[in-house]
Amino acid sequence: MVERASVRGTDADRADDAKTWDELMSGRWRIVELFDVDGRRHVVAQRRTGEPISPLERVVLERRAHGEGLKVIAMDLGLSEATISRRLRGGMQKLGVCTHAQLARLFVR
Repeated sequence: MVERASVRGTDADRADDAKTWDELMSGRWRIVELFDVDGRRHVVAQRRTGEPISPLERVVLERRAHGEGLKVIAMDLGLSEATISRRLRGGMQKLGVCTHAQLARLFVR
């Protein structure tokens, strides 16, 4: 079942926007479709079951979406590049995004 939400961007809707974002980043939702129409971003998401996004996956996803390289993230976190790559791939799969461009679009708010 796909549920639909619309955030209009008013001050009253900011709390709902933040809650929706937290739900998405928790891994409880999976992106089904992501598109822009008339300068507005639309995300169609589906509630998912399974393991949530881990705190490490979230950090890696956010940093990679903002353009940081895997080597830089790995060095900063004291982990191997392979570990960071696995966490990135797992987090992207849980979110339902296939490319780094889609990931970056999610983080542009």
